[in-house]
Amino acid sequence: MIYEIIIIAICSYVYVNILTEQGMILGWWYDLLKKLPEWLFNPLVGCIYCVTGQVALWYYLFTYWNEYNLLTHIVYICLSIFAVEIIMIIKTKTQ
Repeated sequence: MIYEIIIIAICSYVYVNILTEQGMILGWWYDLLKKLPEWLFNPLVGCIYCVTGQVALWYYLFTYWNEYNLLTHIVYICLSIFAVEIIMIIKTKTQ
């Protein structure tokens, strides 16, 4: 489960902070979604924490549906967001 959380954080980081930049492969996607209201734009591409939370929410729900536990689901989402925060801190410190 920890491995999954780290993968979710890394993939969310790469998606939001690298692939959707201008000139990158999904730059057009960012431009398209930028026209949406903020409450919809942020969880789709505009906020690293929102995207990570959404990915963790849906991944856990689909993966662990047969053994679903609400408390574990909440912790899973929180740990995913925390992991992406660690990635952001590391990136800031290494610049």
